[in-house]
Amino acid sequence: MSRLRSAMKAVNFLSPKTKKCIPVPEKAKENEESQVCMMNASPYYICKLASKGDLTSFEKYFNKNPDRLHTRNTKRQTVLHLAAEKGHEDILLFSLANGAEIDAEDNKGCTPLHVAIMNQFPKCVNILLKYGCNPHIYNLQEQNAIQLACELDFDDVLLVLLKYKSIDVNAWNKDGNTPLHCTASKDSYKCAKILLENGSLLCQTCEIGFYPIHTAALSGSAKTLNVFFEFVSDQGKDLSRALSYVDKDNNVPLHSAVRSGSLEVVRVCLEAGSRIDLKQDDLYNPLHLASAQGNLDMVSLMSELQEESFMKALRQKDILEMTPLHRATLFNHGHIIEFLISKGADLEIGDIYQRTPLLLAASKGSHEAGNLLCRAGANPLAKDVNSRNVLHLAIKGGAVASKMVCSESYGNVHVTIKQLTNEKDAFGCTALHYASQEGRLAALNDLLRSGASINSKNNDRASPFHFAVRYGRYKSCCKLLDSIQGKNILNETDGKGMSAMHIAAENGHVKILDLLITRGAVVSKDNRNNSPLHHAAANGYTKSITLLLNVHCYLMNATNVDGETALHLSAKNGHTTAVCLLLSCKAKILKDRKKMTFYDHILEMKSFEVAQAVIEHQRWEEIMAQPSEIYGQTIVGLVRELPDVCLSLMDRCTTPSKEDPKCKKFSIEYNFKYLQSPEDDSGDFERKPMTILNEMVKYGRVDCLCHPLTINYLSMKWMAYGLPISLTSYFFYIIYMVSLSIFALTNKQIEKNSTSFSYETFHHNHQNYFLSTIIVAYSLINIVRAIVQLIQQRLNHLFEGSVVLELFLHVLTLIFICPFLIDTKFDSFQWEAGIFAIFIAWFNSLLYLQRFESTGIYVVMFLEILFTLLKVLVVFFSLFIAFGLAFYLSMSSQSEAYEQIFPSVLKSLMMMLELDYSTTFHTLFLNNTIDYKSVYVILILYVILMPFLLMNLLIGLAVGDIESIQKNAGLKRLTMQVTSHTAIERMLPKRLLRRFNKETYTVFPNDQGKCSSSIMKQSQPSNNDKFQNIEISADKIDWEMRKQNQRLKSIQSMMESQQEMIRMITQKMEICSEDDFVDEGENFTECMGNDLSNGENQVKRWKSFVEKKVKK
Repeated sequence: MSRLRSAMKAVNFLSPKTKKCIPVPEKAKENEESQVCMMNASPYYICKLASKGDLTSFEKYFNKNPDRLHTRNTKRQTVLHLAAEKGHEDILLFSLANGAEIDAEDNKGCTPLHVAIMNQFPKCVNILLKYGCNPHIYNLQEQNAIQLACELDFDDVLLVLLKYKSIDVNAWNKDGNTPLHCTASKDSYKCAKILLENGSLLCQTCEIGFYPIHTAALSGSAKTLNVFFEFVSDQGKDLSRALSYVDKDNNVPLHSAVRSGSLEVVRVCLEAGSRIDLKQDDLYNPLHLASAQGNLDMVSLMSELQEESFMKALRQKDILEMTPLHRATLFNHGHIIEFLISKGADLEIGDIYQRTPLLLAASKGSHEAGNLLCRAGANPLAKDVNSRNVLHLAIKGGAVASKMVCSESYGNVHVTIKQLTNEKDAFGCTALHYASQEGRLAALNDLLRSGASINSKNNDRASPFHFAVRYGRYKSCCKLLDSIQGKNILNETDGKGMSAMHIAAENGHVKILDLLITRGAVVSKDNRNNSPLHHAAANGYTKSITLLLNVHCYLMNATNVDGETALHLSAKNGHTTAVCLLLSCKAKILKDRKKMTFYDHILEMKSFEVAQAVIEHQRWEEIMAQPSEIYGQTIVGLVRELPDVCLSLMDRCTTPSKEDPKCKKFSIEYNFKYLQSPEDDSGDFERKPMTILNEMVKYGRVDCLCHPLTINYLSMKWMAYGLPISLTSYFFYIIYMVSLSIFALTNKQIEKNSTSFSYETFHHNHQNYFLSTIIVAYSLINIVRAIVQLIQQRLNHLFEGSVVLELFLHVLTLIFICPFLIDTKFDSFQWEAGIFAIFIAWFNSLLYLQRFESTGIYVVMFLEILFTLLKVLVVFFSLFIAFGLAFYLSMSSQSEAYEQIFPSVLKSLMMMLELDYSTTFHTLFLNNTIDYKSVYVILILYVILMPFLLMNLLIGLAVGDIESIQKNAGLKRLTMQVTSHTAIERMLPKRLLRRFNKETYTVFPNDQGKCSSSIMKQSQPSNNDKFQNIEISADKIDWEMRKQNQRLKSIQSMMESQQEMIRMITQKMEICSEDDFVDEGENFTECMGNDLSNGENQVKRWKSFVEKKVKK
């Protein structure tokens, strides 16, 4: 068996003829007949037969199993695809007649019709169309049948397709093109002719607005374009109309032809009569486009075939008012310029900026174009809209003016340049201003040799030297100062009164500033009395500040017209390094004319980095001690504007000792100097104690309130006077409350046991008299105290809940007690007032416990849950009314609890806690005495909504509130302490407060005997780790920063020395580098229609010009 298989494999490598010569044993045939797969048993055998075109074998094989007709090969091709590919019409007819899928698609999305067209079998195409195939199916390349035929230029196939009416010759395909557009893009001129003959429209655009004639011109399809023109002529129509078709940008076919770059297409359009002077949206005519391309053959062809139209187009302007000569000059096409000049192009016409072609060539640094224009007689004295001459623009563009102005008709080149040298433009700038501004060293040398004036000033009274200084042109400054008039310009000022030193300091050019100081420049002040140090500080240039202070230290505290020092200006502009440098240099902390210190400006601008840096500076205590005109105290401004910086300040007021944080002697010293309010000796009745902490509460500065400094500050005050006063107050309150309770209980008992109650009975009871005196005295004192507080705090005190509650309590107390003292009885109203007074008194005792740390947190939690409950009850009160009314109407006659409306509503509220089903509902149900059975529906709804849903909601809200209260308990307690201490300090005398207040407070967190408050016990351990970690990390960061700064400085100095060494080597070897032609400094870009050319090209132009002069 194995031998037979290997023999069969060997047979497969032999030719068909060889295979026939090898006999197969009959025995083997019999044995392997059921096991060997024969060729005709393959599922793809029918595909092979279809490709061969053997109809007899195909028909015989099909009859064995008709389902094989739908077989597809590995390329998903059916028998129709393979027959169409080879042009087997009989196979196609047989397959179609037996139900083959006519529009089946292969893996490329092609139907049999696509395949027949691609292989150019028109008869097969005809058969498929007769059997109703769909010619509008697109393959994966987005091609349908007619598009494919047009792109391949199969005219015979196209003729077959067009016989069928289902094919529309003007229909758009998926790309938005008609079949005629497809022929135009592929230059399928045969198909184009057939389409036109069969009704295809030349006047139909594609989806993006192109006519077929534009597509042909843009694609360079000269033959197709000829077909279009011939068709129009044969139809007897005006060809000029077709030639004037415009696309979406108003391009005529000639525009598109020029864009394609095809000379043949342009020739076809011109011979057909297309006009050269037609414009599109940007007002370009075809000559503009051809000139910009630099296509001389095309321009010559236009001139040759349409001379009259060409001459008209030569004078036309585009949207920038440029002629074709401008366009050729813009791209430095010398051969085009020569040709246009020979045809009479205007040399002096200006564009939108009034630039002649020569000025345009100068601004772009085009030497060749400028030379050609000058030789043709262009005026070198022309000026643009800003009155800039060719020398201005040449220097700005990096070109050589002497090469631009070389026409013999204007005499000697040097005479012309000398004439232009000192001319000013509309801004008052000479060519020397531009050379100084752009750093053109070679141009600067040429101008100085030509006698350019270095004293000339522009409209802002700035000289070329000021320009060189402003843009950091160090070498230019040296050359100007080394000139004959150099000493005269050293201390010149501009229109703002700024000298070169002011300008150099303002822009941070340290090398130039050092040069000026070395040359002996005088320090002066500008029109606003700003010194160079003011300008350097305002822009944050620390090197300039250091350089100026090393030489002119008296500038440190100089003020300008606004009374501002350099420190003020650096702070206003948010320059952190400059502020720290000036502070380190012992700058005085002065106030400007607005009475503002530099730190007031920092707070006003909310400059976090600067404010933080000042707090970290060694002079921070001196700065924070300065009073603020805006905030009163500087720390108040930090609390309001920069709370994060306030935290840093509080950190600095917290000083841990040097001992080990785990040591028993480890201590933390808290400095409360900045938390205490300044003493007010004005004698005003209204005092504002604890201003800073109240500001924290007002603006919600949680982090500041929770800081250890604030906590210990409050703890110090609590231990000094808060705790004694609170205990004393609570003690008197307990006496009042107990007295009121005893008085009420005693008199209620007397009233019960006695039928006649009189004033005499009460008066002779010494106990009652004593108790009532205590109660009335306490109530009157508290009412007076509340009124005094109300006067002090105006209406703010009225909205505090505890104050309102106490006022109400004492009023009710007086209403209850006074009738006993004046022998008047108000019957039940008096006792109702007493009932409420006693209830509120005991409830208010709970509020007193808020002041104490161990119990206050629980009281706060209780009150928060109470407020939540009240809110929920108010929201869902309509449910109580709904069920109360429903039960009243249903059961008013059966149950006493529902006889009236109000008890019914109250009963529905009580049923939330105890349903009382058996008494209220079950008994009535058993006795069958309920009038309305709908009450059970109401009961079921009540049970679902009230005890289940509403009670669970209340429990959930309570639990949620407890969790949130636990998170915010510290803040609420601290806020309450601030309010309490503020109220106490308002009443205490100043002398007593001075005794209580301490500026420093030392805590020993590891010594339990010295911790006077549990607040400190809880807060100190975490703070110890915090201080230790901060100290260690700060030291590491500081050390690493210093190392990095030293490395950067050494690298910088090394690079500078290497650069200087290389420069000296190149000078010795007489090598010209870029530095010899373009100065260092800032790049300057002007937005007035004149873009700067590439810097490298400009260097090369000046370099070549200088080298040529040296050779001469």
